[in-house]
Amino acid sequence: MSHKFHCAVITGASSGIGLELAKVLATRSEHLILVARRRDRLETLALELASKTSCHVHVLVHDLEQVGAGERLWQDVSQGDFIPDLWVNNAGYGLYGESLETSLDREQAMVQLNVVTTMTLTKLAAQAMAQQGGGTILNLASVAAFQPGPRMSVYFASKAFVLSFSEAMDQECQSKGVRVLALCPGNTATGFQEVAGAQRVKFMQRAFEMTPAQVAKIAMRQIDRGKRVEIPGLLNKLMVWSSELLPRKWVLKISDFVLRNS
Repeated sequence: MSHKFHCAVITGASSGIGLELAKVLATRSEHLILVARRRDRLETLALELASKTSCHVHVLVHDLEQVGAGERLWQDVSQGDFIPDLWVNNAGYGLYGESLETSLDREQAMVQLNVVTTMTLTKLAAQAMAQQGGGTILNLASVAAFQPGPRMSVYFASKAFVLSFSEAMDQECQSKGVRVLALCPGNTATGFQEVAGAQRVKFMQRAFEMTPAQVAKIAMRQIDRGKRVEIPGLLNKLMVWSSELLPRKWVLKISDFVLRNS
């Protein structure tokens, strides 16, 4: 069953999975709030979506890496005439490199965005949704959440937090009509690797890469079904399944090999 939403919010909506989710949600929402740092991209997208649908598309420009950004975004959203019944925490990025050599400033900003801002917005949205009788929060985790990641240690750890936190929140909030779901995509053609400073070898790209549109379609199916954790793609599911069966030290060595050859 396809849900219709009164108000949906997407962070990181200007590109990648967030952009594709915006295209779908514009056809299924009365109001859609797009959040990102780049106003020009957001306004272009908003005009495109508004011209093709009857959705009222709104733009909010926020840099969610900043301390207190989650609270400021929530204040802007909550000052409107409606409380969202769907919130998508999609904004996030990774950083590739030896842990002794990567930028501490960039890693702290990544934790602020991937962990602190996601946690803050999940909690604030869940509280408001519980008061109004229900809603859904979708947090973008990753297949990285299921294993340690040498050369991307902070990113993998940040996504492990998102997965664990989302599962625990969903268990707590479900009785109040609020669902907190975790989407765990693998390698997706979003430009993530370029931002992180890593390029997968061609075999890994062919074997595991999905398009943002494919992941967005699976995400919407997850929302409609209320599935707590979703891993898009059969090969990604098999990878996670095998990592749960193998000894932890083997998983670590395999992860190290794959990331070293990225």
